[in-house]
Amino acid sequence: MKIKLTLIVAGLLIIVIAILGVIAPTHFVIEKSVSIEKPRFVVFDKIRFSKSHEAWNPWFKKDRLVKYDWKGQDGTVGFITHWVGNNKVGEGEQEIKKIVEGERIDYEMRFEKPMKTTNLSSLITTEEGDTKTKLTWVMRGKMSFPGNVMYMVFKMQPKLEDDFEEGLNVLKAILEKDVN
Repeated sequence: MKIKLTLIVAGLLIIVIAILGVIAPTHFVIEKSVSIEKPRFVVFDKIRFSKSHEAWNPWFKKDRLVKYDWKGQDGTVGFITHWVGNNKVGEGEQEIKKIVEGERIDYEMRFEKPMKTTNLSSLITTEEGDTKTKLTWVMRGKMSFPGNVMYMVFKMQPKLEDDFEEGLNVLKAILEKDVN
């Protein structure tokens, strides 16, 4: 009787996971913005250099012992930041793929651990007047099974949105405190 019940439960679990695999999203977009009381060129100059992201990017705080390697000239297309960290930051690299001077920087994010995936990310500046800038942080990606089920079940969207918002608010505080 116990074996029969175990088989039924296992079968139902497999069916539920299969259904979730079909209905779970296969693409995601995370987008958060903040208004910063600084001119656009000041904000852009701060985000242009990947090494300066350590001061505000929320994942840098999740592992103070993370190891970084850099390739190329920071702030230019082709610059790569590679990291190896704990289970919260994993391992991967970020490459600057495109720069539209004063407007946007596009990145390719290649994650190796905890899950191998590639996402596209952008930092976009928009003028909101002479001394105010809207900074938008966007990440887009595709998810295949079982990643899409994990993304849905573990409610990753709100967690990532919170991380984006935290990072943008830290950057805002840094820039608005900077009197230069």
